[in-house]
Amino acid sequence: MSEDSEKPVNVQDQGERAEQIARFIEEETDKHPHIDEFVERVSESGKVLDLGCGHGKHVDYLVQNGLEAVGVDLAEGMLHEKERRGKKGTYIEQDFRNLPEHQFDDDEYDALWANAALKFYPEQEMRETIEEWSRVLRPGGEFYTSFKIKGGQEDYDWLQTDEDGNEFVQRDGEDYPRYLLDSVEDAEQILEEHGYEPQQAYVSDDHTDYDIQVVNIFASKE
Repeated sequence: MSEDSEKPVNVQDQGERAEQIARFIEEETDKHPHIDEFVERVSESGKVLDLGCGHGKHVDYLVQNGLEAVGVDLAEGMLHEKERRGKKGTYIEQDFRNLPEHQFDDDEYDALWANAALKFYPEQEMRETIEEWSRVLRPGGEFYTSFKIKGGQEDYDWLQTDEDGNEFVQRDGEDYPRYLLDSVEDAEQILEEHGYEPQQAYVSDDHTDYDIQVVNIFASKE
């Protein structure tokens, strides 16, 4: 193992980043435009894991529709907010990229909901996360996630790069990481390479000033 790989993980930094990501996700939408289709795809009384649940609005909605829902988020402030708002469901304070086996069994869940959770990580980390999620999803289980892809611009001058080569945009005085795939096909290929069969893809605008799009993908575990 290299010296760099043995560097300790700064848990405080992870928590602060999780809070930032959760706030960003919560601002993007109220009721997700594809969540009703997701509910229809999941078997009645199915068990769903919401990865990056924020203050629990989607977990609460899934429970109201007869599903057993568990939310995972490292953003402690968001989980406290769900208590204040009286949201239903079970919540676990945990980094969704690493699901401990003593808390998350193999093939435990019938479906995974991961709205906007992957767009904040570079491709290799994205792939490792998808692989980890696959462990807890039963064969044939449903999976919804979304990726950011580039639009038609040739020069993304608003996409800044730090000294380590990481891309980000600035919003309200804060830096938000941005990892963009080139196309819908790239997103589908990533899922296929990690044991998923894409079923349906929807492309929509990002609803920001930036020329990027969102690809929403429904897939099933092979």
